[in-house]
Amino acid sequence: MVNIQIHQRDYQRLIEQYGNEFAQEVSRVTQTFTQRIQRDAREHLRTEGKVDSGALINSIKEEVHLYNGKVSGQVYSGTKYARFIHEGAKHEGTEIVPFFVSFQVAPSLRQWAIRKGVLYQKRKDGQRRRRRSREATWYMTSQKTGKEYRVDIKKGGLKVNIQPTLFLEKPFERYKEQYLRKVQELVR
Repeated sequence: MVNIQIHQRDYQRLIEQYGNEFAQEVSRVTQTFTQRIQRDAREHLRTEGKVDSGALINSIKEEVHLYNGKVSGQVYSGTKYARFIHEGAKHEGTEIVPFFVSFQVAPSLRQWAIRKGVLYQKRKDGQRRRRRSREATWYMTSQKTGKEYRVDIKKGGLKVNIQPTLFLEKPFERYKEQYLRKVQELVR
């Protein structure tokens, strides 16, 4: 989550000096910049090729609140896996290394693997099934060896290697100075 906040003491001083219209203007500027961060975060995911179902992009929201003498702007994602896409996963020092993720722990990973054809079922003639069957065996093919393996869909999992995208942090860093300049212009 990216959070922009102007604290009560500073905010009160500014209202006393510049009036309530100032509060509305700071809120409008904060809204403008949170919308830009939201837009750029979504675009960053598109250009990084991190769009599958669209759930992550559609979950990126922005909010601005004016309460208790504070203006607070937030840009955040509501998915459980956003953190892993943002920061990457399984760090060993500065390296991100593949690690095993069980389908029991991450059922959405299993759904993704089926949707992308990583996991598949075969017909009796050896061709991939178009429709799933409860009785059919699941398979996957190793990217390294090209060998096909049977997979226990209940106990299996995948080796995962997720590089960080910093889809919220990069737009925030891009707009941080502009936002601060804009608020300083309002104070002058």
